[in-house]
Amino acid sequence: MSKMIKLPIYIFLILNFLNADIIKSIEILTPTKSYSNLEDIKKSKDFKTINLPVIISTKDNHYLKISLDNTQLNNQNKILEFNKEVELLEFNKSIHISSLNKDSIIEYSMNSPYNILFLKIPIDINNKDFLNYTDFDINIYEKNEFISKQMFLNKLYGVAYGIVFAAFLYYLALYIFNKEKSYIFYSLTQLSMLFILFSVLSKELSSNKTMMDIILFSFFLFSNLFTQHFLNTKYKSPKIHFILKLSIYIFIINLLSGHLFNFYFFEESAPLSSLLVIYIIAAIRCYEKNNFPILFYLLAWSLLILSFLFIQLEFYFIQKGITINPSLLMHFISPLESLILAFALSYKMSILKKEKNEQKELLLHQSKLASMGEMISNIAHQWRQPLTHISYIFMNLKTSFEKDRLTQEYFYKKTNEATMQLNFMSETIDDFRNFFKVTKQKENFSINNAINEVIQLLSGILKTNNITVSLNASEEIIIQSYKGEFLQVLFNILNNAKDELIEKNKKNANIKINLQKNKEITIQIIDNAGGIKKEILDKIFEPYFTTKDKGLGIGLYMSKTIIENHMNGKLNVKNNEDGAIFSIILP
Repeated sequence: MSKMIKLPIYIFLILNFLNADIIKSIEILTPTKSYSNLEDIKKSKDFKTINLPVIISTKDNHYLKISLDNTQLNNQNKILEFNKEVELLEFNKSIHISSLNKDSIIEYSMNSPYNILFLKIPIDINNKDFLNYTDFDINIYEKNEFISKQMFLNKLYGVAYGIVFAAFLYYLALYIFNKEKSYIFYSLTQLSMLFILFSVLSKELSSNKTMMDIILFSFFLFSNLFTQHFLNTKYKSPKIHFILKLSIYIFIINLLSGHLFNFYFFEESAPLSSLLVIYIIAAIRCYEKNNFPILFYLLAWSLLILSFLFIQLEFYFIQKGITINPSLLMHFISPLESLILAFALSYKMSILKKEKNEQKELLLHQSKLASMGEMISNIAHQWRQPLTHISYIFMNLKTSFEKDRLTQEYFYKKTNEATMQLNFMSETIDDFRNFFKVTKQKENFSINNAINEVIQLLSGILKTNNITVSLNASEEIIIQSYKGEFLQVLFNILNNAKDELIEKNKKNANIKINLQKNKEITIQIIDNAGGIKKEILDKIFEPYFTTKDKGLGIGLYMSKTIIENHMNGKLNVKNNEDGAIFSIILP
């Protein structure tokens, strides 16, 4: 990876350039002894003719003798571009040098048929690659052709920077609003990648070893943390999770070794990018059938890691006659990887959102079933008295009939009493049915009536336990919302208050309900059961948290979800001197 960030501008091979016949010959000298001056170098018999591109050591100085055939120039100024930094030592007086810039580009014109350039390729003191070899090549352009090529590359690089920066900015904004850790780690990974791309073209940045260590460590750290959260390795594969965390410390040790002892054991023994292969292994271990986000993750990292390895192992590819522009490769693969990972992350988040909604629906269903159990218990309690009354009516009618005392008036009187009891029982069934009626549409309803309906449902058990419930409202308040869900919230809160009062056997047990409307609608449900313990006050709205032996711990959680997510309100709780105050605030 370090080699990749040190390369200056290459020439993409599919671009048109002048025939290499303009270079009549190239000879190279790698000194095996010291030379006192340039004249000794020029007279050396150790120059060897080579063909381009050529593989050279990064640990030695190299001297080049380039003979140019001006008969191929057509009297036009030319651009010589070297893919490595060079020093111009000497050239014929007939060669007019316009510039030798930091990217090793020479613009020249020639007047004589043949001319010679002497160049030096200095030792790359910043190179720590384990291979210690690189390639050297020269390309020759007409000036207009070179300018067109540079404009094309600038546009291409601009698009690459734009995609990576947009990915960083977009997911940073998503994190601010969603607090999903995968977003921030992906965002910071892309920011680190942006600096890596800058270093590909910036010799000042790539030659600053400390700065490059910071950039590469940031990239590895944030991509590692992104992998941990994206793949959920902590739960899906604890061993891989441990290895991922361990690799961060290995990277740190490598950097410390480099700065303290000038020995980067990864760069000098193996490609640094090989450390990224753990991401591929992690994805394979965490893959589950039809998990498409992980497949996209695998594709993205495979492309990036292969491009890193290609650049670091370029020595082998050049020997096979395979050449490509590493700078262009990085500026193509990096934004492609950003887009694929962004797609994978968005895909995963959409799946998680769907699963979360399904989980909420399941919890809502469980909450309704739990409430149904409570309701059936209340109905059984409420039906006990009318059933007993009806039983007495039948006994009275039977006794009167057997003793021949059954008059028409007495018969109608008792049957009317039985009818009243049956009507009461029928109303209870209607209330029960309305309470659990499933509706997905908003409707207009009276909050006052809704509160009274819930009180009526609980009236039997409240009366048996001498618990009084009072509603204080100055006016009737009509809202448009989900009545069934609102009734469930009221039932959960009132039923919990009732249970607490019964458990603590409170004298003068009472529940007060205050309903008022100002800018917002406020419903306060106040009991005198002694309040909620401070250590659990902040936990009672969490899913599956309960203090009841047979409780599911989903009633208050779903109540808060209904009020805040479905009705755009707020549900909170606090203690007063006598008990707890649950407040429902609706817009």
